[in-house]
Amino acid sequence: MLGSGSLVTALDQFGTGLAQQYGQQYVGDLQNEAQTGAGSANALAGMGQTYAGQVSANNNTAATASGNAGLASANAFNTAIGGAVGALGLAKGGTSFLGGGASAPSTYNAFAPIGG
Repeated sequence: MLGSGSLVTALDQFGTGLAQQYGQQYVGDLQNEAQTGAGSANALAGMGQTYAGQVSANNNTAATASGNAGLASANAFNTAIGGAVGALGLAKGGTSFLGGGASAPSTYNAFAPIGG
C-alpha cells in the first residue's frame, strides 16, 4: 500500500532521522573547525611571547656589553690620567715613595702652578 498513512508516516520519520543525523554531523564539523582555529590562535600567541622574550634578552645582553665597554674605557682613561699625574709629580721632584726624597729634601710644592 503505497498511499497508506503508515507508509507516509514511516517515510516522514526516516527523513526526519536523516535530517537530524546530518544536522548533528554538520554542527560537529563546525565545532571541530572552531577548535582548530582557537588552537592556531593560541599557538601564534605563544610564538609572539617567545619572540618578545628573546628580543628582550638580546637587548639586555647588548646593553650589558655596552655598559661593560664604557666601564672598561673609563678605567683605562683613569689609569692613564693617574700615570700622567704621577709622572708630572716625579718630574717636579717628587719620588715614588710616599712623596719624600730619600737622600735630599724634595722641592716639590703641590700648590705651585704647573710649570712655575
